Amino acid sequence: MKNPKAASQSGFTLIELVSVMVLLGVLAVAAIPSFTGTNDFSAYSAQDQIIAAARMAQQRAMYDRNPSSCYFLDITSNVISVVRLAGPIFEKIGPTEEWRNGIVVDADVAIVDTRIFFDGLGNALDGCPSVGTQFSLEQKINIAAMGLAVCVNPVGYVHAC
Repeated sequence: MKNPKAASQSGFTLIELVSVMVLLGVLAVAAIPSFTGTNDFSAYSAQDQIIAAARMAQQRAMYDRNPSSCYFLDITSNVISVVRLAGPIFEKIGPTEEWRNGIVVDADVAIVDTRIFFDGLGNALDGCPSVGTQFSLEQKINIAAMGLAVCVNPVGYVHAC
């Protein structure tokens, strides 16, 4: 005589299979955009790096008491740098070797070339304060991807806008 429980088949029910397929479909819809198109992470990363670089240039300008020194944020060809100008000598500065070589932003993220200078009080200027009278201006650095931007107020407040 055969055991009736041994003859029963085990497996997944139709409801379980449909549930798993629906769950996989939802995950696929959420994950596929992150692998195609522009990389949102790169744009937000560029925005954070610009903010960090502007604040570093501002702090260095406030701590340096040499009247012939000038610090500025330089963005040229998607490379972010903090530069110290002392007389005729340009020197890229930063806490690490990567910063001293310039932070390279992904080519997918277009950033407008910009130079923002800072005086000893941390104010944002349109030129080097050691050269002569400069004007404090509201400056906005546009990041083409996703409409992100970094704003630098005349009094030196740096923030995402």
